[in-house]
Amino acid sequence: MRAADIGLVNLTPFRGVSADCGTVLELGFLFARGVPVYGYSSAHGAYLDRVAASPVGLVRAVGIRPTAMAFLLRSSASPTT
Repeated sequence: MRAADIGLVNLTPFRGVSADCGTVLELGFLFARGVPVYGYSSAHGAYLDRVAASPVGLVRAVGIRPTAMAFLLRSSASPTT
């Protein structure tokens, strides 16, 4: 990345409604160095709308605490290898 002249970044949501956090870090690194950075995504709609439509957003809308939701997600998640 230190030798990059330009950045082309895939900001498609990864395991949720947001872009991969490592990709976002790399985007910030390039931007901070003054490298021109361009992003693209296959996600449709505004970020706020995607969050509201996600399981976490729906659960918050009916009043369950986020910590309880995090527990539900963790306890029902299948292990990955």
